[in-house]
Amino acid sequence: MNSSVIQALEQAGVGPDPGINFPFIGVQVDADDEIREIEDQVVVVAGGVATPVTLPSITSLWTGDRTPPPFPRGPTPEYLAFFVVIERTASNFCVIGGRIVTDKEFERLYDLLRRRPDGSDSEPLFSYLQAAVRLYMSLRDVSRAEFDAVLRRLAQSARTFSDGYTSRNYFARALEPLSTPRD
Repeated sequence: MNSSVIQALEQAGVGPDPGINFPFIGVQVDADDEIREIEDQVVVVAGGVATPVTLPSITSLWTGDRTPPPFPRGPTPEYLAFFVVIERTASNFCVIGGRIVTDKEFERLYDLLRRRPDGSDSEPLFSYLQAAVRLYMSLRDVSRAEFDAVLRRLAQSARTFSDGYTSRNYFARALEPLSTPRD
């Protein structure tokens, strides 16, 4: 967890409640409606409130040695908020950007994020996935094993939905229902 992120959100009237208004990463667009890659400074949105915060790196946020359960059928209730923060950010990125990423690309990005959590990629979605993980880990204690298990499960989900190289079933079946309508 990171007390400065929690404090910044609480000052904006946003609590780190895992309920329906759980914070997510706002998609940032430039004057030409092109999605901007993000770094440490992000906009966190919850309950209609947008708050700029600076997020620490993933590796600096690993806490403890808690072992996660297996996720054979998806997230358990205890981990649902972690999955939702990541997948809602991914969904909003695709909807707002007007470009649905393929299942294979989602699988690649989740695998890359798991292997190189503080790395970079030319695909701007990668920075949003990182930011979503960093946000969640700033609000909740997460061990390296839990991080690894969640990212492995997300990659597996993208692979499971895929029915070919250009397939976008993961977005249509799992992510699209999580998107936030664009105002």
